[in-house]
Amino acid sequence: MSVGTWRNTLFFCTMAALMPVDQTTVAGVIFRYLPGSVELSSPMHPHRVETGPFLDPHERPARWPGGWGYEPAWAAEFEGESSTLWGGPVEDLNQPAGPRLTAEVWLRLFESDTHQTLLSNRIGSLGGFTLGLDTHIPYFAVSIGGITYRVKGTQEVLTGQDVWIAATAEYTFSNILTLSIYRDGKLEAEESIPAALTTPYVISRPFFVGTEATGPEDAPNLKGTITGLLYAAVVRDYVAHPLYLTTVPPFDGSTYFGLPAFHDYGLEGFDLPMDQRIDAYATPVVQKFFLPHVNDAFIPQGTAVLSNAAGRAELVYVSYYHRTRTNRLETRRSIVVEIDAIRERVRRTFRLNGLLATAHVGGIALVGEALYVASEGILERYPVPKYAPGDGKYVDLMPDAGGTKRVLSKASFVSSFEDTLWVGDYRTASQQQPYLYGYGLDDAGLILSGAAPVIYPIPRRIQGVDFHVAGGTVYVFMARNRNSREAEVLRFKRADLRPGAVFPWEASITFPHGIEDLAFAEDGTLWTNSESGTDYYQRTATWSTFYPFVYGVNISDLLVSVSGPPVTPPMSSEMGVQVFPNPAADQLEITYVLDKRSPVRIQIFDLLGRRAVDAIYPMQQPGNSRVTMGVKDLAAGTYFVVIDAGGRRGRQSIVRVR
Repeated sequence: MSVGTWRNTLFFCTMAALMPVDQTTVAGVIFRYLPGSVELSSPMHPHRVETGPFLDPHERPARWPGGWGYEPAWAAEFEGESSTLWGGPVEDLNQPAGPRLTAEVWLRLFESDTHQTLLSNRIGSLGGFTLGLDTHIPYFAVSIGGITYRVKGTQEVLTGQDVWIAATAEYTFSNILTLSIYRDGKLEAEESIPAALTTPYVISRPFFVGTEATGPEDAPNLKGTITGLLYAAVVRDYVAHPLYLTTVPPFDGSTYFGLPAFHDYGLEGFDLPMDQRIDAYATPVVQKFFLPHVNDAFIPQGTAVLSNAAGRAELVYVSYYHRTRTNRLETRRSIVVEIDAIRERVRRTFRLNGLLATAHVGGIALVGEALYVASEGILERYPVPKYAPGDGKYVDLMPDAGGTKRVLSKASFVSSFEDTLWVGDYRTASQQQPYLYGYGLDDAGLILSGAAPVIYPIPRRIQGVDFHVAGGTVYVFMARNRNSREAEVLRFKRADLRPGAVFPWEASITFPHGIEDLAFAEDGTLWTNSESGTDYYQRTATWSTFYPFVYGVNISDLLVSVSGPPVTPPMSSEMGVQVFPNPAADQLEITYVLDKRSPVRIQIFDLLGRRAVDAIYPMQQPGNSRVTMGVKDLAAGTYFVVIDAGGRRGRQSIVRVR
């Protein structure tokens, strides 16, 4: 079928394409090509394009038949000028104010050429966009009214290497058109160009993948422009979330190189695209990666860090257990992923082969050249083989027979500090008191035999613990999920821990929901991960947050007081609080639920713990309550709303903007 007949033969339109161009709508992906998922792709017309599970040799141990059982990533193979691909919905999309769009490709080139079109909707000199390569360097061009606006990258795309290239176009009411190019989660080039554009802007169809279209619009000539593998191509009718565009994929061998593929919902639905689900948080993140292996149905748990000579995280380790979308457990062995934090990609994936081979592996700790894995009341020590370039990417780990120990703890998590291995319990309000156990280590990094552990009671629902020295003071940090939207890291002084009682923490720092184990690099960066971005939880649980990253937070942002004077342990229970709008300019609408008749106190603190607002409301009746509070007198910045009522406390971070 010729391209000239596409308007008469295709009738496919997404509801997203018909909705207003606004990032708050459920609009999103207007074109998608996935070689291995026809049901999730737009209608396509390939010519001499072969699809299949094309694998890098390094991936064969895990993804080839007879291997570890992971699914391979599919790709479409293009063979130069004879390979063409086009398609997509039939109707043009009118944007009231545009262009606003994002174009993305995931590919591996076998050959380079002077000019290569990767993804486009242009036919000859007609209007549209083109994401391509010019002398091996990415460029993005948008042609409107006979004028072409263009931005070009800075580095060549090398043959034989996987690369994710994204480009955005955003036109503002100040008559500025901003074009940007991202490569592997890094902004490579950006141009802001004065442009007086008429409205509406039309995103025309069809879309051409690895194909150049020239000649008349009703019967264009098609020519293939690439030789290599095309893993995916996507067009969105908005500018994608910056946390998505500026985060590095881990290159774990799965679809999209490790970006969460399970958010490829059908184009005809109303589900939010993956990038629009990512939430931002007040606590700054200094470095982050997409969590690897979540497309392989693994759920992250433990975190450990190896620092380089400068104290920066050189390697970040994350442990996972396997859990399918249908809640099947133990169908794959648990793993520990070794991430090169300097190059920002997976270096090795280890499969466990001891007593904890299919365990929950809630925590890990790095001691010398071995990993301690904690789960089910057991600490299991796994020596990590030295790495040499060219070594296999998938490695089976065997436990050290002398390093396995049953402990008093439930062993929900583990961290090492100085000469002690700290093991702790995760327990809910209905379970017995949780404790933190300190087991001494000998010079070889083995647990001292016969020695009784140091024991401290800790708050409930703790997910991870680690220690760090700052200004001569030893601090203890404990992580837990505060509610269905937020997590918190509680800060204690080591000297304040007591064997007989849970001592009040001195600060609570807000983190993304789904927080897990904690691990400090020597420079004071606290590393953790969020299980909120995994397949199982996104498909089966209505979690309101999505933070699919392993990430680090600077120690300076952990040493501020975020809730005023020292905070006592939680009251009888926590109160859910919602604040709208957030960010806010003039006023807040604060909603909460009272379980009994009670006066209500609402306070707002800044990041230094200074009280900016303190209001007491008389007796309020049980049920849903709503209060409107003016904030126009507050300076721009981040604040925390704290509500106390009837023995319960709730907190919510807000951002005040001018």
